[in-house]
Amino acid sequence: AAVPILYGGSVNRSNVDALLAADEVDGVLVGQKRYEYLPADGYLGVYLEEVVSGLTPGAHTIRIQARNFSNDPIITINAGSSINAVQFKTGPGGPGAIVHAAVSAEDFFPDADNVYHDVAPSLTLTSNGGSANASAVVQITNMNSAADAIGQIYARLTVDDEPVGQERYVYLPASGYREIVLSEFLPELGTGQHTIGVQIRNPFANTSVRVDSATAIQVVEYPANSPATLADSGRTVVTPVQTLAGLDIHRE
Repeated sequence: AAVPILYGGSVNRSNVDALLAADEVDGVLVGQKRYEYLPADGYLGVYLEEVVSGLTPGAHTIRIQARNFSNDPIITINAGSSINAVQFKTGPGGPGAIVHAAVSAEDFFPDADNVYHDVAPSLTLTSNGGSANASAVVQITNMNSAADAIGQIYARLTVDDEPVGQERYVYLPASGYREIVLSEFLPELGTGQHTIGVQIRNPFANTSVRVDSATAIQVVEYPANSPATLADSGRTVVTPVQTLAGLDIHRE
């Protein structure tokens, strides 16, 4: 039987169509890999979230892959694992959502002083005044010696340097690593430029954590719709972003 080939190098919206059109390529890998520290006799969820822009019309299949660095012990992907795909269709007035994403290319080592510190990446966007959902997947590694766990590491999202939503926290096992998932709905993102960021707080003095590269921020913006206006004493519908194909006019 033929072996399926998945292309995993530098896939983007400008080259994905050509890659998928190649006879020898059966699919592509998208987004960043995520990892978790699995304790003895333990279990964890790994959260994956990726924005796929420019998805061409037609059928597509979304799958999950897992990789175990150790041959022993064996791990099990449990029943109940799930995939959700949210699709934003383009309408007459433009896209139903605008997607922004940023991924860190470097590691950060915030001070252990119980103060929130900015860590990469930050994401700057220009909004037209609609609502948005901001999320981040933060990968954190315990850099202490093998015997030192860290009780709680905190993370939060910011908009224009102001904290938004709830802070989240994880327990970092000795020599271990975890991910923190942040997600906040922003009901009224004002018109103009905004910067979305991630902050980390380590309250345990004399400890060290690393915020790993591949930490990512994603913002799904829902543009504010421009309502139709009436001109010529109410006889003409004026729409700034779409053309009407016809009108059903009746009198009540």
